[in-house]
Amino acid sequence: NDKDIDIKEVNATTNQIIVASFISGVISAIITNPLDVYQINKQINSKFKISYINASNMFAGLKIRIAYLSTMNIVMFYLLETIGPKYYNVHLDDH
Repeated sequence: NDKDIDIKEVNATTNQIIVASFISGVISAIITNPLDVYQINKQINSKFKISYINASNMFAGLKIRIAYLSTMNIVMFYLLETIGPKYYNVHLDDH
């Protein structure tokens, strides 16, 4: 029965939260960064074309995006681990 599970057994450790947050931040940054580079350049210069995106500029600002997304994910995971079980009976589970 799910209601009999001890919450202390399923809570993710701080290291697990940080590693999962960093990995998800890296993956999402790599996928979305080229699209954001295009979007930002298109807003600045309406004549900018997708063909102008190349290997040297498609990952501009990637470190900052990874840090930002990883930080957002850490906060979200901590909220899921603290507020989720307490108020909504929702928790991260390794099953």
